[in-house]
Amino acid sequence: MSKYGNIFESEMFLKIISLLIAFIVWAVISGQKTPKIIEKNFTAPIYFENTSDNMILTRDVLYEITVQLRGPEQIIKKIKPEDVYITIDLKNKKFGLHSIPLTEELVHKPQGVSVINIIPNTIQFKIEKKITRIIPIKPNIVGELPDNLEVKKIILSPPVVRVEGPQSILEKIKFFPTEVIDVSNKLKTFETTSVVILNSNFLKLLTNPNVRVKIVIGEKDKIRLFKNIPVTLANTGKHKIWVNPRKIMVQVKGPKSSVDKIKRKKIKVFIDCKNLAPREKDYILTPQIDYSEQNGEEVKNIVKFKTIPSLVNVRVFK
Repeated sequence: MSKYGNIFESEMFLKIISLLIAFIVWAVISGQKTPKIIEKNFTAPIYFENTSDNMILTRDVLYEITVQLRGPEQIIKKIKPEDVYITIDLKNKKFGLHSIPLTEELVHKPQGVSVINIIPNTIQFKIEKKITRIIPIKPNIVGELPDNLEVKKIILSPPVVRVEGPQSILEKIKFFPTEVIDVSNKLKTFETTSVVILNSNFLKLLTNPNVRVKIVIGEKDKIRLFKNIPVTLANTGKHKIWVNPRKIMVQVKGPKSSVDKIKRKKIKVFIDCKNLAPREKDYILTPQIDYSEQNGEEVKNIVKFKTIPSLVNVRVFK
């Protein structure tokens, strides 16, 4: 046997080889980097599952929260915004106020990371009954017209809107206003388009928000009172008829320029007795008014006549 064969078979040589192998294994293992662990905050949306058509969430519901995740850097850096979210099951939840703790079990996230914090860790919301109502629209008119003019009429198209929302809110609403409509220094009737204002994030408009508004502008009204106008009887036939009161007051209301032209002597107040039969009990009747001018019917379309009192007693004797 050669001297080299003795060297390779010696105990010392085997020990050196073992140490060399051990060193190589250690070098390989120590050369592998330990994964770096990092933390990062993510904005996570909240999705509510199993909602029904007749429910709505109120009380300033949070739809986004902050989730802090911890894990290997290479995983954390690859997480997309849509990878982290929270789901809350509303199945079998009753109407009323609810407080839900936000736990790691509710967080949807990639594997290999953990949740170390949720801000806030609890959310509150109220489940209410959702209803639909037809609500009138009220125009929000501002500004001043010239002294001799006023708004006579406002015509809305459409006059109402259809709205969906919590029963507790909709039951208290009498109308929805429009955006501001300024009538300052307007001299005649005009039309404009405005928008309905809901004033609540929990309400949903189911119809067009635009409304056509016609503002009818005309001369200011004036009221004149004509006292002691006789009440005359027409178509009395052969019967004796008594009326009380025998004189009455007539109110005339309309544009100042037209009211000022009304002549007292042209105002006629009368009771038509044609179909009145004699009886012991008084008739309670509304006097009729005529204006005996050539353009009397035209005048009555412009100004309004009214008797004060509005009813009189009439007795028909045999």
